[in-house]
Amino acid sequence: MCVQIKILTHFLIFSSKVLKDICLYKTEKYIYLMKNMILVFVGGGIGSVMRYLINNLSTISHHTFPLPTFLVNLCGSLLIGIFMAVFMDGTPTSENWKLLLISGFCGGFTTFSAFSKESFEMIQNQQWGSFSLYVFLSLAVCMGATALGFHLAK
Repeated sequence: MCVQIKILTHFLIFSSKVLKDICLYKTEKYIYLMKNMILVFVGGGIGSVMRYLINNLSTISHHTFPLPTFLVNLCGSLLIGIFMAVFMDGTPTSENWKLLLISGFCGGFTTFSAFSKESFEMIQNQQWGSFSLYVFLSLAVCMGATALGFHLAK
């Protein structure tokens, strides 16, 4: 009986240590995830507001070609390239900046959904020339801007 109590006591002590470690790990993981979500949330909010201001305060007419969206995506692509080069060291600080500026700000600022909507509207309106130009320029020029930003910042 004494051996059984001793085994049970060791088991309970071991179990409580394991539970404590699990709870501590989950708490640390939860705090880590919450911090990351807040960084993306703040950056995304700022990026979205910037996109809204540029699109709505723009005096550029975009009846046949959505220039404000194109310019936002071009600037965002350039910024993503710059941020990728600047924060490529992998330190915890740079990971936080990547979440804030790349996932958050640039994710909220650039507008693939707007690009898709405007492209689809051009197809519906049979604006084949504008559609082709917009899709080509958006892909080619924005990819080029990302590469340029990366190499400029490197």
